[in-house]
Amino acid sequence: MTYNIQLTREFIAAWEDKNLDKILAMMSENCVYHNIPLPVMEGHDKIREFIAPVLEMSQRIVWDIHYIAEDDANSVFTERTDKFLINEKWVELPVCGIMTFEKGLITHWRDYFDLMTFEDAMKAAHS
Repeated sequence: MTYNIQLTREFIAAWEDKNLDKILAMMSENCVYHNIPLPVMEGHDKIREFIAPVLEMSQRIVWDIHYIAEDDANSVFTERTDKFLINEKWVELPVCGIMTFEKGLITHWRDYFDLMTFEDAMKAAHS
């Protein structure tokens, strides 16, 4: 296992632990985070603003990795199912993500998912 793949697994574990401080500590100060198709976020303050409510509303978080690989440009690709237990209902979202690392920190993170799938699952969790 490469160092960046290990870091990616640790990053996912921080999500599953709902540890916002560790999540942010694993990102560079000016990290660019893009949940495609949502707007781009840059920097810890913007990213914290987005992530904190997700962690707070989730009773549990589980990210199942189906595939993980690294290229020679320090980018790690993951195919995952991200699961969030909200109001005793699981919200499951198929995701493909790319994290680019520099000096042990995530500098760019892009997650690709279907927004309608997410919105429908969130409605079901809040019904």
